[in-house]
Amino acid sequence: MNISKETIDLLKNFSTINPSVYVESGSLIQTTSPYGNVFAFADVDEFFDTPFGIYELSRFLNIISMMPDPEFDFSEKSVEISSGKHSVKYQYADKSMIIHQKVDPANVTSFSGSLNFTMTKNDVVVLRKAAALLDMPEAQFECTEGKVIVRAIDLDNGTIDDWTTVITTTDQEDSGPITFSFDSLKLMDGDYDVCLDPNSSFGVFKGKQTPVTYAVSVRGDV
Repeated sequence: MNISKETIDLLKNFSTINPSVYVESGSLIQTTSPYGNVFAFADVDEFFDTPFGIYELSRFLNIISMMPDPEFDFSEKSVEISSGKHSVKYQYADKSMIIHQKVDPANVTSFSGSLNFTMTKNDVVVLRKAAALLDMPEAQFECTEGKVIVRAIDLDNGTIDDWTTVITTTDQEDSGPITFSFDSLKLMDGDYDVCLDPNSSFGVFKGKQTPVTYAVSVRGDV
């Protein structure tokens, strides 16, 4: 079988959340961070008949990157990856070796917060770059005076600069602030429908173009 570039990119992103992955039979791929503060899932185009575990996901992806248009043959204990005259047999990891918390995606998609808005790919990219340039560890969302804003901040040092982006105007009631650590906010580049609530321990970021959804713990609930 083939695995699309979109699914490979998704696995690359998931490797930043958990260095390992366990894929159940079917088309749903999900991951949980070792600390349990990030849960992500996506319904991909591929259907996997055989469940499998990859202990070093980045290593597995690096092997794939060496092969143009690789073909995957999943068997019970290993997958054979082939491309032209090259092939590799990659052994699965036992499920017990992988931090794998199976969560019902319906519990995430049914979440209803008090603050709902769309965050564009440009908002995501610029916020990430600003946080890196200014060395800011947190992203803080707030609805105030008819605007939804996000700041790149350092809560432990309130005297230094911060970055602010107005995401959208809104008629929603003032809400927030709601803060996430950038170490937990591992979003792929893209547009997101965001659902937040100041009384909730997590926020939901649902991809609009890429079928991926993240449930991320707010700061203080890690």
